[in-house]
Amino acid sequence: REPSEHILNELLESGSEIAHLQGRIFLLKREPVKKDGTLEKVLNTLPEIQVWDATRWEESVHVAGEMEMEKNKYPLAVARDEEGNGLYATAGYNVGSVQLLIESIEAEQD
Repeated sequence: REPSEHILNELLESGSEIAHLQGRIFLLKREPVKKDGTLEKVLNTLPEIQVWDATRWEESVHVAGEMEMEKNKYPLAVARDEEGNGLYATAGYNVGSVQLLIESIEAEQD
């Protein structure tokens, strides 16, 4: 569903740039993860992308709060460092979100 569909498509378009990031991007969705067409394509093409559902409200609020994002606005996309600490996050869909996730990881690696 919108806006998840947009960010999933953007992930697919950025596939070659994401492949080397070794699980450093994850998405937090409101609903349990279901294998719809676009999501299934992302998971098959980019197995390093992790998708979690926010069925436990406390976990969702914690992640959003730690990343200073609006609580209850999905999908929440987070780039993290090698230790799992958040580097950059975006909630909902904003054009160019995936590129900003990639750039935050690459900047941290330099």
